Amino acid sequence: MRKRVSAFNFKRHKAAVHSLMAQFIASTVLLIPPLTYMFVSTNGSSQIAIQSILAVFSLRSTVNATVLVATTPPYRRFLLRCQMSEIDFSEPRWLILYYRIIGFSSLLLNTLGFYLLVFQNSKLGNFRFYLIGLQVACTFTDIHLSLLMQPVPLYPLLAGYTVGLLSKYFGVSAHVCAMITGFVALIQLESLTLCFGKNIKLSRKF
Repeated sequence: MRKRVSAFNFKRHKAAVHSLMAQFIASTVLLIPPLTYMFVSTNGSSQIAIQSILAVFSLRSTVNATVLVATTPPYRRFLLRCQMSEIDFSEPRWLILYYRIIGFSSLLLNTLGFYLLVFQNSKLGNFRFYLIGLQVACTFTDIHLSLLMQPVPLYPLLAGYTVGLLSKYFGVSAHVCAMITGFVALIQLESLTLCFGKNIKLSRKF
């Protein structure tokens, strides 16, 4: 195989094979606890021994992930780069100011759009209620991201923290804020899908 591929691709293939072999060995070794459990449980051993066996077996996913990172050169280099990089934990003032400007401007524009849909678009019929729902979802998404949450990333780590109103005054964690973000984004996507569906349904009538 080495004669048919380049040296770079062969090196990558060799590293992948070594990683897979290491993961296979780790998984095989961690299959010993359940087999031991079957033997111990039939011999009337103590509850502590059985609990210890199950505790060791529960490490399977953690060990596999550790072996994957340790035996794959790109992942190792990424972790070393993260360790060597100087992460800035200070609060970026320009980003917070940008969030506030965008948040208030989005609130004004979304309020204008909401007013036009409610009072100036009677010709749209029932379809305007679908647009109103989408407008409300967009407004809440903008308010949450730019005012309530205000996320700050911690590059190169896949991490961050929040400095918005929810975190500052109500002690809401970044994890909860991220869950709310996913929830409101899903509502916005569903509202957009309903608008498309209603629009297609109306177009077929004509």
